[in-house]
Amino acid sequence: MEPVQRVAIIGAGNMGSGIAQKSAQEGFDVQMVDREQPWVDRGQGIIAGFLDEAVERRIFSEDEVAAIKGRVK
Repeated sequence: MEPVQRVAIIGAGNMGSGIAQKSAQEGFDVQMVDREQPWVDRGQGIIAGFLDEAVERRIFSEDEVAAIKGRVK
């Protein structure tokens, strides 16, 4: 059996975007889906906000954040 490399998160609200972010931080490629594209866009915005704050607080480097954001579709 091959190891899991990609995950799909159904629902891009507060909880779904949090799960997507954590999954991407752990190295998974993540596909967020929801009923409407604007909701997915909002979820990606939530993730971006948390990650940008993490850079300010020196939790992640800018390169790490770019890699994490790149894993979330």
